[in-house]
Amino acid sequence: ARQMITQYGMSDKLGPMTLGEQEHEVFLGRDFSNTPNYSPEIAYEIDKEVRRMVDEGFDKAFKILSERREQLDLMASVLVERETVDKDELEALLNGTWDQQLVKEKAAAAEKKDADDDEASKEPEPAPEPEDTRPIVEVPPIGMGPVTQA
Repeated sequence: ARQMITQYGMSDKLGPMTLGEQEHEVFLGRDFSNTPNYSPEIAYEIDKEVRRMVDEGFDKAFKILSERREQLDLMASVLVERETVDKDELEALLNGTWDQQLVKEKAAAAEKKDADDDEASKEPEPAPEPEDTRPIVEVPPIGMGPVTQA
């Protein structure tokens, strides 16, 4: 909120102007300090505007979440159960069509199970016998000594 007011001029009360000069001394890749070029009265007004913006944001968020408490609770329970939701699931939660989404998911799961059962009932083709490519080595019988040819 402070940057919105001092850097981007997003305050109706203080107007569209940048307040404070940034010094471009770099320390670990960041601007090191900010020098105010305004009076203590303006600093007080900036603080009041920051407080006003934060309070308005809080009140708006609280109102939205309070009005949609049931939806928020449903989303929380779904996320606890599933940990993540995809785009279709999120849209169903936000649009109030979660029950239809569950019916659609159950139908898809049943269809997949039927397809898997059909695939599992087919006999697999036997794998071809591997060809033996090992060299043939003559080994003398045990206890007969070395083999010699006469």
